[in-house]
Amino acid sequence: EKPKDKSYGNKISLGLYHLYKKDIFGIQNNLEIPCSFERQVFPMLSKASLLSTYTVHGDMLDVGTLESYISAHVIEGEESWISPNNVQISESAVIKNSVILDNCIIEDNVTISDSIISSDSIITAGTIINKEIIRKD
Repeated sequence: EKPKDKSYGNKISLGLYHLYKKDIFGIQNNLEIPCSFERQVFPMLSKASLLSTYTVHGDMLDVGTLESYISAHVIEGEESWISPNNVQISESAVIKNSVILDNCIIEDNVTISDSIISSDSIITAGTIINKEIIRKD
């Protein structure tokens, strides 16, 4: 969460929640339905000493969009991920550290590296793609 006083630090708020039924049932009579986790559930769990934190060491990436989620996977490793859903790749194509989504056609002598090829794309013969996000539209 962004601090109100515009101060900055080296911590982020990351939501990963493991809720036990018994804890929720213990506060459910005090909740409005539908309820707000931020304004109702968390404050009640906090008052009951049922919240804890955990510090993760290492890099954190914001993956709030499809592109940033896929890019995080490309940054993470050097292997490519190719959708199992109707992707046709020529045997002469070279794909390195990239993501190929559904229903793509990769023609002859194409080289794709450090890139994301969105669904329903056709990459024509001889194309070289490096550090790009390719969208059908």
